[in-house]
Formats: sequence, C-alpha cells, structure tokens
Amino acid sequence: MRRLLLLMALSLLIISCATSPDASEDEPDQIVPTEDLGTSGESSAEDTSDTAAAADEPVDSGEPVSPVIEPVTLTLINPSDPTTITRSRFLLSVLPSRGELGSVEVELLSGPIAADPTRPFAVSDVSALDRERRAISIPASRDALQVTVPTGLIDGEEYEIRIRATLTDGEVSEWVNLSPRLDLDLRAPVVQAGPPTIDVSPHVTI
Repeated sequence: MRRLLLLMALSLLIISCATSPDASEDEPDQIVPTEDLGTSGESSAEDTSDTAAAADEPVDSGEPVSPVIEPVTLTLINPSDPTTITRSRFLLSVLPSRGELGSVEVELLSGPIAADPTRPFAVSDVSALDRERRAISIPASRDALQVTVPTGLIDGEEYEIRIRATLTDGEVSEWVNLSPRLDLDLRAPVVQAGPPTIDVSPHVTI
C-alpha cells in the first residue's frame, strides 16, 4: 500500500514538472553590450588629437591681416669712437633703417656732475636733474649735428647717454645706448721736477 502511494506521488510530481511553463521562454534574453577597450582608446585619442589640431588652426575672421611693421633702428655714424668724447663740441650723425630724419634726441642718463658752479666740489648724479636739463632735441637740418657737452661734467668720468630719432612722418626709432668716457684733457699739466739752475750770464748796470 505504501509503495502504491509513493508511486502515485512520484507520478504526480513528474506530471506537474512536465506541464509547468519555462520562465526562460517567457522573458527574452537581454543582450549586454560589450565595449572593445582597445578600439575605444584609439578613438578617444583620435578625438583628442583632432580637437587639439582644430584649436591650433587660426580662425579666419574674414578680415585682412595687417603686416607686422619692424621698429626703426639707428646706426651710429659719428662719433666714430663712441667710447670716448675728446671735444667739448662733437659731431653726431645717425642713419635710420628706413625713412628720413626729422630730429635727433640726446639724453644724458647718469654720471657725476657739478651742477652749481659756485660749489665745484658739490658733485651729484645727472639722474637727479630734471629731464629738461639733461635732454635736448636737435632738428636734423644736415647730415651731421653738433652736440655741446653740458657744463658741469667732470673730465675723466664715464657717462650713460642714449640717442633716438624722430622721422619726418612722426615715427620714433628705438634708443641707442652709449657709455662714453669724457676725456677733454682739462686736467692741470704735470710739472716734471728737476735740479735747480743758476743764471751765470753777466749783468751790466749803467
């Protein structure tokens, strides 16, 4: 009897498993997209390089680009030796890289000066003076200009000078800097010491 009951229960279990619906058949399989790491890395690098290349390219605004104008430079012709000034009045001539000279500006930047003639030992620096007192503008009426050494400069000292030009069209050149030494030979002559001499020529008194 027990065996019969067991057989019946086993038969019912088999029938119920055979007739139960399959859950996997009702729900479709979900496809999970996979990413190719190698391909994505290459495409990302290409996108980055394309973006950088686009940033480097100039943007065409449609407006004409004005040419770059080089500044005017000067070539010093006179004095021929810019390291030494040997005269109280000397010739100054410059040649601009383009254009025609309108005027030449000379500015004394630094160096000792005895500004007060009543106090020759009261020496100060040129830079302490107003610019109007240490700068001059000379019209370029001829090729060579005469420049006078200002009073109060000390012979044998070195001075800082700069020069620039203004062209006839108003354009201003770059500065030319000089560091000449003033050598006007204004120092007292050196007397050579020697043995005393006696005048032995005859002296006649009438």
